[in-house]
Amino acid sequence: MHRLIEKWTISWSHLDLFCFRETNQRYVLDLLKSEHGIDFLKIQFDLFRSILEVANPKIIVVCNALARDILNYKSSMGNLIGVNFEYEFDYKIGTPRIVSEGPLNDKPIFFSSMLSGQRALDRGSFERLGWHINYVLNIINN
Repeated sequence: MHRLIEKWTISWSHLDLFCFRETNQRYVLDLLKSEHGIDFLKIQFDLFRSILEVANPKIIVVCNALARDILNYKSSMGNLIGVNFEYEFDYKIGTPRIVSEGPLNDKPIFFSSMLSGQRALDRGSFERLGWHINYVLNIINN
């Protein structure tokens, strides 16, 4: 994100989907296999959603494939922990918007791969993501 904000002067903040740090995403998949783990993730998701609603971002950028799958209300993972975000693709801005009742309704959301590391976006995709975020911010701000 630092490289994106330098070029496009985008202000941003970071919020983890779950309030624990684990480098291996298998840990989340393992939690989804037990009732106790699912209950824990439900509580974590409710906290995430509450913080996100209070933060009231102009745009949401999800930079992780597993987080994208969890935030998809149609996915088995999303259903297990009670994710109820629905999305509709907005052809004017070229990315989905949240279409669920509540404070996040109508928020543009970008789903991306990791921005750095082994499975990161290639340079061209990274540049397009930065351009696209900036483009949508300009539409929202005008």
